[in-house]
Amino acid sequence: MLRWRIRRALRRGPPEVTDDIVRRIEEEGFVPSDDPGRLDEEAARREEERFWGETWDRPEDPWE
Repeated sequence: MLRWRIRRALRRGPPEVTDDIVRRIEEEGFVPSDDPGRLDEEAARREEERFWGETWDRPEDPWE
């Protein structure tokens, strides 16, 4: 499966950036994509909130 994804990605070539895409980035801040590798932004936000909400204990000092 990984080899198939790599071959498919290489066939596509680099994305083409047009003036319309640049204008859209300037207006909206991003360009929507149907790329299956796109991040789930909501899941990333939840995970970040969970991470920063954890309490962190200082490691014990073996010399004390």
